[in-house]
Amino acid sequence: QTFTYPSNFDGCISSFCDSGAYSTFSCCDELLAEPKVWASFGFHPHHARYFTRTMEDKLLQRITHPKCIAFGEMGLDYSEHSLKQSSKEEQKHMFEHLLTISPCFEKPLVLHCRDAENDMLKMLKEKIPRDYRIHLHCYTGSMEMASEFITEFPNLYIGLTGHMTYYKSHIARGIFSFNIFNMSFSASRQ
Repeated sequence: QTFTYPSNFDGCISSFCDSGAYSTFSCCDELLAEPKVWASFGFHPHHARYFTRTMEDKLLQRITHPKCIAFGEMGLDYSEHSLKQSSKEEQKHMFEHLLTISPCFEKPLVLHCRDAENDMLKMLKEKIPRDYRIHLHCYTGSMEMASEFITEFPNLYIGLTGHMTYYKSHIARGIFSFNIFNMSFSASRQ
């Protein structure tokens, strides 16, 4: 099937992190056949209970695809919804393993973190070089933790989604303002 994109479409990165996506590659292959589509491959934390050697082999096979430009989404999610699917221990075990092998691929990390900022930062500091490229997507944590992540990992970027437009999302708007200030300050120092 050929997709038609609008003339102003410059490209996109599709994130494949659902364990179900590794049972068949047809969807991935169709999308990656498109000239302006790239991918990141990972394993979402709420699927950690299904992370087996077979799943890891399939994931590693996809990481080497020439259009795979990042490793992830992976991480920790201690929200009630996610803990019903995979325990903290299962998530930590999988995340630690993926962090251990990730430098081998020399690809930026795409991280998912919900209600687990302290554990994630601790694990990153133990396993990942300080200058590693990291995208902490859909961030919902505090300003203080955002500052700690950025301080510990200067090549870490925080992604915010539409939730920052919600009336009660003052923390997300504060992080946005903080990031803009830091980017401006950093650029002016160079």
